[in-house]
Amino acid sequence: MNIRRLLLVLATIIAAVVLLVLLVHLSGLRADQFWRAVSALGPYEMAGCLIGFALPVLIASIKWRSVVSRALRAPSILPNFLFFFHFSALSGVMGQVITPYAAGPIVRGLATKRGGHGGFALGASTSVLEQFFDAWASLIFAGMGILLFLIGVPEQIALMGYILAAIIGAVGVQVILVLPSSTRVLGWVGNILPGQRERLKNLENLKTQTDLINTRFVSRLYWLSVLRFWVLGVAVIAVASTFGEDWSVLGLLHVYATVQITRFAVFTPGNLGLAEWGWTTVLTLYGWDFATAALFSLTFRAVGLVFTCMIYVFAALCYLVPNWRTGGAPDAKNEDSR
Repeated sequence: MNIRRLLLVLATIIAAVVLLVLLVHLSGLRADQFWRAVSALGPYEMAGCLIGFALPVLIASIKWRSVVSRALRAPSILPNFLFFFHFSALSGVMGQVITPYAAGPIVRGLATKRGGHGGFALGASTSVLEQFFDAWASLIFAGMGILLFLIGVPEQIALMGYILAAIIGAVGVQVILVLPSSTRVLGWVGNILPGQRERLKNLENLKTQTDLINTRFVSRLYWLSVLRFWVLGVAVIAVASTFGEDWSVLGLLHVYATVQITRFAVFTPGNLGLAEWGWTTVLTLYGWDFATAALFSLTFRAVGLVFTCMIYVFAALCYLVPNWRTGGAPDAKNEDSR
């Protein structure tokens, strides 16, 4: 790592720490309040958190496996599902340390390279495609959330807005990836976002592979990403249920969708500090007390980190234990899911 990159990493860490310290200072939170909030989570809240954090990993594994199964020219070397589950869970853990959208390609690329499943390029490029749908869904719903907040529509009408956003997203993703104009669209986006050019180039390369990207396949991955997006809201509701502020399920999901715009502000490791300020700001606009909103954001971060690590430990045991017992590779199962 050169000096310039090291300084950049240190700067992002310092920025995250400053944002968190500033949030704690302005809200006047104390450590005992934080521990009380975490300890208030009962069995039902824990179950909700497990669903909200585990199912997105499972869905991401299904999506990545689908992409890899189509991209492999020799499907007989397709690993079994535990391979995808393990390294998707590991990507989630790494996403707490580095930029989430960079964690997936790095972890999965190294996984396919080390496992002999097509090399680093296969894991990284298929991860980019799989995560593209998550990013697209987040952008669509967060954009709609911001618009609805600015307009100030009632929660019931906001629900209709999100349904409309899902339909718009379904059409838009076909334009970007499937239709003949998609190459021009990707080039246009690359000119607007120079930092994403390499990632968009990987998408263009994947488009040239036979039967990899078609209307039905893209539609299936998109709706899985929509499901993945809203399932995480279960964990949000579970954590919020221990707070005394007035809220409704629709209102809190509205807040959740809006806050997801912070996922694209990749300036700090795991969006640390940025996400917390996003939650605090939007919850305050929703009507919560600033200190309570800040406490919720920190509690949600801590709970998410714990469950993300727990899910990875479970996935690692499921993947590695058969290997230890048999002395063979647990992902050496021959199967063609195409």
